[in-house]
Amino acid sequence: MDEVLNTPYTVSPLTKLDIAPFVDASIVVVLASEDVARRYTDTPVWVDGGVHWITEDPSLEFHNWEFPVHAMRAAEAAYKMAGIQDPIKELHFAEIDARYSFKELQFIEALKLAPPIGEAHKLLLEGAFDRDGLFPVNPSGGALGEGVPLEVHGLARLVNAVLQLRGEAGRMQLDRAERAVVHSWRGVPTTTSVVAVLSR
Repeated sequence: MDEVLNTPYTVSPLTKLDIAPFVDASIVVVLASEDVARRYTDTPVWVDGGVHWITEDPSLEFHNWEFPVHAMRAAEAAYKMAGIQDPIKELHFAEIDARYSFKELQFIEALKLAPPIGEAHKLLLEGAFDRDGLFPVNPSGGALGEGVPLEVHGLARLVNAVLQLRGEAGRMQLDRAERAVVHSWRGVPTTTSVVAVLSR
């Protein structure tokens, strides 16, 4: 705890530990029809009809810095397509963008995994988003644990969700992982969010 509290600021109020470092990665995702998927694997993961993306106004002057509207709208559309009424009850975990520590809390609220605005931190302190909590968020460690692989950051979140859903996440494996929400954020200035719902 002392190390965290005494880490110098990089850009106030964020310290080096609040900002995920850049890393190199190469990720390939294969999408296939149900027939083809079943021919090649016994553990397919399905896109539940819910994939949506939203790009906000690129003007920084009109951007809402307090709440990620782009993520909320993308989630609402993805949930509607997937038939999700109550994400906390119908999903089991989330892999979301956390390239900055505070963004994870904002995205938790935008994805309706906590009441907005400013409630996610209370649930975080109670352990609700831990691997054994009410609704695990980033059981992989997220970007703060793995780093940001630049343009494939969203696919990194997707791959970690797929590993969970297939029961292949090793020591990070959750007890219950049958349906997930995956989120990625492009960052400023386009502030684009992509949200997908996956199932085993």
